[in-house]
Amino acid sequence: DIRAIWVGICQKLYLVSALVVLGTILAIALFVRFALKPLHRINWIANQMSTTTQFQDLDAHLDFLPADLKGLVRIYRNAGTQIANMQEQQQQLIDNISHELRTPLTIVSGYLQSALRHGNNLTTTQREGLELAARETDRTIDLLQELLGVGRVDNRYDFDWENLDLNE
Repeated sequence: DIRAIWVGICQKLYLVSALVVLGTILAIALFVRFALKPLHRINWIANQMSTTTQFQDLDAHLDFLPADLKGLVRIYRNAGTQIANMQEQQQQLIDNISHELRTPLTIVSGYLQSALRHGNNLTTTQREGLELAARETDRTIDLLQELLGVGRVDNRYDFDWENLDLNE
């Protein structure tokens, strides 16, 4: 008789324990889902921005966020703005190098080629020196062209933004 009562109590305790565990798991799942909602919204907003200049518009969407996440989003915005500024500065540097180095080298190369074509009274040593200078100038121009090409390709690279599922 006592044993039957004890078995009944144990069965009820197992059932109540299982229900408490399931209820706790459900409550945690709902809490995590609710807690991650702002992150999903930030991710959605970031994906809507197609250019880096729109990072400034991110502040308008921060009202719904907790204070800690606002700071994180501002860091994200500042990083995007800095990347855009650095890319612009890099392009300006490439353009300046192109103008300041390529143009004078092309002029020097032209003068050397002209001197070689019209230098009938040059000694062998002078001609060899001018030919060497012309070859090195042309090689430097080609090298500069390659470097400028690489710089322009790197500057045109766009990041592929994609959603990140934090649950995974």
